[in-house]
Amino acid sequence: MNKVSVIIVLYNEFELVKTCLASVFKEDSSMEVILVDNSSDKTGHKAVISKFPRVKLIQSKRDLGFGRAVNVGIKKAKGEFIMVLTPDMYLLPGTVKELLLYIQSHADVGLVGGRVYSSPGVQEPSIVSRYPGLLTQVYYYNMPFYRLVRRFTQDFNPMYVSKKDHKKVQASKAISGQSMLIRKKAVLQIGFFDPRFFLYFEDIDLSKRMKEHGWKIVYLPLGGVVQSGISGWKKKTRITQALPPYMKSLYLFFRKHYGKLYTVIAWAIGVSSALISIPYLLGVSRVKKFLNKKSQSADLLPLWIAIVKWHFSEGLKVVFG
Repeated sequence: MNKVSVIIVLYNEFELVKTCLASVFKEDSSMEVILVDNSSDKTGHKAVISKFPRVKLIQSKRDLGFGRAVNVGIKKAKGEFIMVLTPDMYLLPGTVKELLLYIQSHADVGLVGGRVYSSPGVQEPSIVSRYPGLLTQVYYYNMPFYRLVRRFTQDFNPMYVSKKDHKKVQASKAISGQSMLIRKKAVLQIGFFDPRFFLYFEDIDLSKRMKEHGWKIVYLPLGGVVQSGISGWKKKTRITQALPPYMKSLYLFFRKHYGKLYTVIAWAIGVSSALISIPYLLGVSRVKKFLNKKSQSADLLPLWIAIVKWHFSEGLKVVFG
């Protein structure tokens, strides 16, 4: 599979990436593998390279962010197709081969992806049916609304298709950046990952631009990648939508694709949803404490307070700047 170049962006996940690399070379030891190291630890890569000497290391002087780092790898890649992986994921056997066979036999497909598992046997949604929008803001930041929806259905998501639809081949509006096989020709045509997205939504943005240029994006219900652990920077805040880089990239996506007015409305919905959630979470946590029950709301409360603070600080600069 010398037609495939694998690009992995690393940020201090030196143990996790060993599992990832082992799965890559188990697929095919001849594949070009490029490791773009954004790590603050400038020596940690040595143990990785000593174990996997065929890896081509590109060490960044600073943290470039995910998309910009992938761009560096693409420019160096020799393959006709680019497999992007995050270091916390490992490949299931045969995944690259099956994805490559499909994209090679469909000249109009620019991007293809397989299953994504948060742990062995637990598949995560990865087929984007709707780009993020105003409903996304309500669903992710209004906790009373979120829990009401979840009470009636565990399968609804404002961006992703249902679980049953992940069992068949699907045309998708986007594919998760955790694992994607990209036709290099398509990237050269539409432009690389937008470097303004430091982390999150660079994959959605790339996919959207690819669709706008006439390329198809396809999900295949086969193989896939499995999360082998949690990156250190994620452990403090496991709720993705509470992470400042997530929120910043979300509003950058809105502003880029929908305009400033839409972004202002989305900001207003996001911050009001978060504000509504704080007394709700406080009330639920106090009731649970009175009943001597463990409360997820107590853990979420400081995160939602931080979300509101972000919206009135950095969020204002992103939206109105």
